[in-house]
Amino acid sequence: MAVYMMISGAIFLTVGLLHFVRLIKEAPVYIGGAVLPMWVSWIGLFVTLALGIWGIVMGIRICS
Repeated sequence: MAVYMMISGAIFLTVGLLHFVRLIKEAPVYIGGAVLPMWVSWIGLFVTLALGIWGIVMGIRICS
């Protein structure tokens, strides 16, 4: 279970990093021809970072 939590946390942190890069570079994301607003990446950034940190912390707690 600890390995699962650590891997999940790492994946969420990676996705959070990608949201951060999109915000810094102001890169447009198109879905069905419509541009995804930047505020969606702000929400995605905070949610994925929170889940990533939570996953890593829970993985560490299970190991110890």
